[in-house]
Amino acid sequence: MHGDPNFRPCPAIYNSYGDHRIAMAAAVMALRSTGESGVQDPGCTAISYPDFWKDLRRVSVLHDASGK
Repeated sequence: MHGDPNFRPCPAIYNSYGDHRIAMAAAVMALRSTGESGVQDPGCTAISYPDFWKDLRRVSVLHDASGK
């Protein structure tokens, strides 16, 4: 992870390589990107966190609504 709180990654499609840990980390990176980004094989997160995408949407909406 980059130590600069203002760091914004470039838009990208992140390859999870079917690894749930990479997919979840990439999803957080994608939220911070400067444009549209995504994760290949997002369903692989179900192995360890079936509600990951639902929870991520909920958290990101709350974050956007708060303006922080």
